[in-house]
Amino acid sequence: MLTLANSRNYRNFGVGAALLGRYSQEGPGRVFSAMNTKLGKGIPKCCAEPVAIGAAWGDGCEEVMALCIVGVAQQHQSGLETDTLHPCDLCLGFMKGHPLTRPTMPILTATPPGVEFVAELHTLEQLLAHHGY
Repeated sequence: MLTLANSRNYRNFGVGAALLGRYSQEGPGRVFSAMNTKLGKGIPKCCAEPVAIGAAWGDGCEEVMALCIVGVAQQHQSGLETDTLHPCDLCLGFMKGHPLTRPTMPILTATPPGVEFVAELHTLEQLLAHHGY
């Protein structure tokens, strides 16, 4: 995932996201990708997931059909240890209320190249419940 390779984070913690956006019932979809950015301590972070969703929405998509998140797993703010990187609390809340997402939206979380490959398939609804939403 080229987007992950281009992410910028002063802690050297890269996250990439890609989604399939749908324009209409009959029309073709399009892939949107994004990366996280945190340029320094005290500077707000910009997560990959809402950037990709915002790009799809701004381009006129009507729905996010599926989302993929790639990054090295770390302890979630909920305190849970996971095998793959799950969306942070802000991203979960963003996706929960966004008009392009739905509870049954598939979310694939996976480790990046260079570490042992692990992938998990969830729905937004499952991730929200798993992390106490």
